[in-house]
Amino acid sequence: MKPWILGCRMLFRGDRSQAMILEESLSISSRQLSFRFKSDLEFRGPFRPQVSLAGRIVMTRNPHTGLIDSYQEHWDEKVWDVVKGTKFQL
Repeated sequence: MKPWILGCRMLFRGDRSQAMILEESLSISSRQLSFRFKSDLEFRGPFRPQVSLAGRIVMTRNPHTGLIDSYQEHWDEKVWDVVKGTKFQL
């Protein structure tokens, strides 16, 4: 988890990004955790590109350890449509 969190901090500006879990969609079982999300993200770097994403995250858990062993994001839009919707700040 620490490398993943560090990578997100290096990629996105925390003060200009937000991610929300849509709580009514949260589903937890012994084998899986899933929820819908909505996020507005601003990348670090020149022109500060901003994207908006929504979709569903599914994580599966190892039945023996209880630890998450798989993570998948299913976006509501195709990647190219998200890229086309990128906004830039000068």
